[in-house]
Amino acid sequence: MNTPLTNEQKLDEIYSILQSQRSSQSRAFWYRILKWCIILGLGYFTLSHPWYVTSKIMEYVWPIIVEQMKSVMSTQKEWLLKQMKDLMPTQAATTPEKY
Repeated sequence: MNTPLTNEQKLDEIYSILQSQRSSQSRAFWYRILKWCIILGLGYFTLSHPWYVTSKIMEYVWPIIVEQMKSVMSTQKEWLLKQMKDLMPTQAATTPEKY
């Protein structure tokens, strides 16, 4: 059974809704501040210690690169050999003509 709210109860409900909106806005503001502090902190660390960051990245990426290059080299071995043979001059072209 719905009992109608008194004016005082309605004002209390409106006040609690406004308080929750205000606290939500406050949390959103502090969340944005914290997010930008973390982003700027990571950026500063990356700029002040680039050797550490790149070494850690290469530690994970280097094996992947090596495996990819091995697979490319094994699948295109004949094509690469043919290209190298075409680039090398033939024996007849390297001997000078006698007059």
